[in-house]
Amino acid sequence: MSRDIIKRCNKIFPWFSGLSADLLFFVAIDTLWLTVVKGLTASQIVSLTTISLVASIILQMPILKIISKIGNTRSVRAGVMMMLAGAILITYGTSYLVIVLGKIIFEISISFRNMDSAILKNNLSLLHLGDEEFVRIRNQASTVYSVVTAIIAFVAAWLFNYNHYLPMYLCIGACVLCLGMSFFVRDFSENSRRKHINDSKEKLNKNKFVLMAILAFALYYPLLDSGQCNGKLFIQQDMMTFYSVSKTATCLTLIVAVSRVARIMSNMVFSPIYVRYKGNVVRGLAWLLMVSVALLVLGFYLPYGAAVKFTVMAIGYVIMLSIRDPFRTYMQNLILNNTEKSNQQAALIYMEMARKVAAAIFNITASLIMLRAELLWVMLLTLALSLVEIVICFKLHSMVVK
Repeated sequence: MSRDIIKRCNKIFPWFSGLSADLLFFVAIDTLWLTVVKGLTASQIVSLTTISLVASIILQMPILKIISKIGNTRSVRAGVMMMLAGAILITYGTSYLVIVLGKIIFEISISFRNMDSAILKNNLSLLHLGDEEFVRIRNQASTVYSVVTAIIAFVAAWLFNYNHYLPMYLCIGACVLCLGMSFFVRDFSENSRRKHINDSKEKLNKNKFVLMAILAFALYYPLLDSGQCNGKLFIQQDMMTFYSVSKTATCLTLIVAVSRVARIMSNMVFSPIYVRYKGNVVRGLAWLLMVSVALLVLGFYLPYGAAVKFTVMAIGYVIMLSIRDPFRTYMQNLILNNTEKSNQQAALIYMEMARKVAAAIFNITASLIMLRAELLWVMLLTLALSLVEIVICFKLHSMVVK
């Protein structure tokens, strides 16, 4: 296989992976779309998220069998096709059940599309390129996504007000563009299909290092999601005791804008950081997660003026956005490095399944807490679990060193 063709595929990869990472435009106006246009209630929106999450968890093992049969290349294309189908159903669905079906299809599509990381890893191995190049290209993809979503965040509300359906038309258009690009993303390795799935699963289950890495990934992301969602609400509730609604909205908009810029910058600088510190990166990212949550809680308790309180809380929120993409890139690289090619698909599926299971458990726990207590207790739980994550990541680091 010509090296030039593989290099061309690798050049397309950041754009494809970045633009297909989510339902662009919809993610910026999802609650507006579901309530204003589709007329769903708050409880229906919550159940929509829960049902789609549970369905995708249940279907992970059948998905793995399908991916094993069709290979990485076709899996990625199938994933983008399902993203397109999900976007169409969410856009034109006239009933709650149709919208639920669209959301389930989208959640399933993520597992198929995630095989793009295995494609990148395999293609780089054919070029005799390793970790540093994988991290560099994955960071480029994350940068594309963060820049595009930042731009969309600024224009989505205007587009929605101009025509409620316009953002969703653009979402469908983005899916069509990604579908076209997917035909230029291909796994050129000869063994992209796994013929012995049962043997591969057994080998993966015996790989304690990979299982520890999956555990670290599974806990880290629900904590980040909680910190982002609940953290913003936490700041808002505290601000409302000091500022008017309009000033609170202005301050929150500024914090979110700064966090998006920080996310872009973190993707741009992570490659040289990884090259310099390698295995120590996982410890640093674990500490930063704990520090970010601690700053949110500390800001709440600070007895000083509002400016100091919310500056501290804002720094915590910004740190969360900054570490989101680097941690995913690092863990994908680490896990793929320590699994045989025949186990890559299973490893990526287990990563996604573990993350979703942990997220479901955490969300249920947080909901039960908030039935009887304040949001502060959810943040304290997040802080406590971030300390557990530090222990897991330090154990993982010791295994990396060995």
